[in-house]
Parts: sequence; structure tokens; C-alpha cells
Amino acid sequence: MKLTNMSSDAIKLCLYPFSLRDDVKELLNDGGANKYTTWDSLTKAFLLKFSEKKNSRLQNDISAFRQNEDESLHNACKRFKHLQRQCPHHRLSNWNLNHTFCNGKTQKFASMWILLREVLSWSKQPLPPRLG
Repeated sequence: MKLTNMSSDAIKLCLYPFSLRDDVKELLNDGGANKYTTWDSLTKAFLLKFSEKKNSRLQNDISAFRQNEDESLHNACKRFKHLQRQCPHHRLSNWNLNHTFCNGKTQKFASMWILLREVLSWSKQPLPPRLG
């Protein structure tokens, strides 16, 4: 379908907001309705807001994850998954993510994890990953 008297940039700018959610949608909302008049200006704003620096900070947050003392294991897991969703390009393998989460548990849960490994080893069940 060919639209007359509309540039490809204008079409992209009209349709782009319908493909957004979360932080990216906020980028457009914060900019006002007509702040971005060209596709190039929108692209530059997007790259500036979601730069490699932000990804590096989020990757560090994932790698340095620690369960808070008063936090349940369930809430710690939810928070860890939320960190991963904030930075889908974290480039960490599943093994590294599991290792980071296991090492970030409080001493109370770490002791329970070790006990679980012992019990499962007696019953010949698959073992959860080792801590440390």
C-alpha cells in the first residue's frame, strides 16, 4: 500500500509508538508529542538513553547480585529475574546466572542449599549446583 505525500520517516514516526512498552514508551512520552520530527532524531535519542553504559551498569547489577538479609528466597528470585529482564543483552550464560544466584543467597539459605545437596546425594537424585 502506497501512501501519497508521506515520507517513509513520517510513516515510521506514526507507527513506532504502537510497538513500544516500558522504558522505551517513556522516552516518547517524556519527549512530548512533537519533539521527534525525524526518524534520525528519534534514533539518536533512543541510542543515547539506552546506551552501552546503561547495559554495563545493569550487567554489573546482575553479576553482583546478593539476597538481602530480610528477603525471602522467592522475592530474591523475583528481583534477580527482574534484573535480567531489564538487561536482556546481559550476555551471561545460564550457568553463570545460576552460579551468581546461588552465591548471592544469604547464609541461612546457603546452609539449606548445602543440606539439600547432601540429602539428594544420598537418594541418588540430580543435585543442585554447588555453592562457591
